[in-house]
Amino acid sequence: MHPKNFKVGDLLRRIRTGKSVLVVEVRYTGRAVYGKSKGRRVQYCLLEEGKRVWKHDIQAHSEYKRIQ
Repeated sequence: MHPKNFKVGDLLRRIRTGKSVLVVEVRYTGRAVYGKSKGRRVQYCLLEEGKRVWKHDIQAHSEYKRIQ
């Protein structure tokens, strides 16, 4: 797993608003990572304001940062 990938249970902060979200599920897609023949893309299910939202890895990594 790439070190930038989020794991279930990670607490994230949305960069734009500063609101916290929780990663509740991770699923791997059949698509390859951009520019590579190996690896698979990831989708994250985030618990945001009481709603579950699915985000692709590229979108999630650009909108959220892990809280240390």
